[in-house]
Amino acid sequence: MKRRAMLAGTGMLLTGSGIIGTSAAFGDSVTAASDFGVITARNLRVRAGQAFAADGSVNEGYEDRFVAYEETADSMFFDNAGGLNNISKEDIPVATVNPRDENNNDDLVLESAISLESDGVVFEDILEIENRGTSTENVGISYDRDKDQYGDDVNVGGGDDTLNDLDVQSVYRFVDNNGNRISPDQDTLGSSVDDPTTFVEIEPNEIHPIDLKIDFSEYGNRFVDGTPKENILQAAQLGGPFEGSIDTVDLLDSITVGTESN
Repeated sequence: MKRRAMLAGTGMLLTGSGIIGTSAAFGDSVTAASDFGVITARNLRVRAGQAFAADGSVNEGYEDRFVAYEETADSMFFDNAGGLNNISKEDIPVATVNPRDENNNDDLVLESAISLESDGVVFEDILEIENRGTSTENVGISYDRDKDQYGDDVNVGGGDDTLNDLDVQSVYRFVDNNGNRISPDQDTLGSSVDDPTTFVEIEPNEIHPIDLKIDFSEYGNRFVDGTPKENILQAAQLGGPFEGSIDTVDLLDSITVGTESN
């Protein structure tokens, strides 16, 4: 099957081999095809979390889910032929972020790979948000359709039988250290559909850890049968996670990290 897109953006899913892959480039430091960005409010800094040391090596206790980032021409985990690069199926689930001593906000790169056989995975302490201002801020993450932050394969506002923005919100969940989702909730409707579910309070000079939860379980309160996997596979034109060859699906191209007041 012909590949539909280059691997780029935290919402790029690699399907068909039973593996979901994500590659997020928050700037131009990796592939030319990458346009994933993080828009941050003034005085906020987003970078690799405490799963990693400042130089990018993996801290003790996190080796089962993370590997150190290596600069590559394209994706660290996936090659341009649709195969795995630098990892094997036995390494999955796995994630990496480029070193925080040199990279933050638009320079941030994040990659992960998990299996479609699972219901998802939590990458604990994968990111951190620092409040560099002088006042306490309530911080959240939004996916903004008006800024074209959803991926090219997403039917924004589409029905339940297509890969839509609610699927993206259901799969990609950024949560604080208390498990509260600070990214959009797929059960929210109306004008606030792209807004954070809730906000985390971060005091001046405080650094708050953020987990990435990738969730393929049932939708929850949407009263819709099935799971996001079905729409992902449909968008990839695959009948099941282990049928056919590898294809890619673009779900999310950028995010906005902001405060409740802006």
